Amino acid sequence: MMKQDNDISQDSFAVEYRQKIFGYKVKAILKPSYEDNLVLSANIYFTKNNRTFMLHSKSFGDTVFCNGRQDPKEKNLKILKKYNHKTVKSDYTANKDEQELMLLYKPFFFKDLDFDDIPELIIVHNSLAVRWHNGYDVYHIVEGVPILMDKPPYYNADNNGFGMTDYPKFDFKRKIITCPIPEGELCYTDFIVYGISKKKIK
Repeated sequence: MMKQDNDISQDSFAVEYRQKIFGYKVKAILKPSYEDNLVLSANIYFTKNNRTFMLHSKSFGDTVFCNGRQDPKEKNLKILKKYNHKTVKSDYTANKDEQELMLLYKPFFFKDLDFDDIPELIIVHNSLAVRWHNGYDVYHIVEGVPILMDKPPYYNADNNGFGMTDYPKFDFKRKIITCPIPEGELCYTDFIVYGISKKKIK
């Protein structure tokens, strides 16, 4: 098991999900972000078959507890004060809207984003991407180890250090991903289309 400090420390609290998610027992340690103390970041621990790995969310977006950067009334600090030094049990609810691919208010989810019928693990950075859109890091899980998908369209070095935004559109029937450019603009001037080979096809 990977050695990680996943205990509650000063100015932090834990969230444990009651259900296993894709076979993983999941626990998150939330604390104020180093970049903005109004935001709660989290180390999220995934455990299966006595093996644990940790991934970091810069802005934890589970609305049971906080709203990432979308809360102007300092709700996150009130939540931290309420739960400080405690462990909170929570239900994890799956996405019920099939049209909503990239979730807005979940800290992580599993979805097949590369058309190989194997779900990837997506870590959400709530409201930290282009023009307040969310950022998403996409990971393959290989023999219990998360491997960041660090090539386009899953990774864009210009997106403040994390991977996708919610601008790209997925066509699962044709197995293509369409990315508008430039991201963040009201009127897109062009598109890049990626096929199942992960290469540009247009």
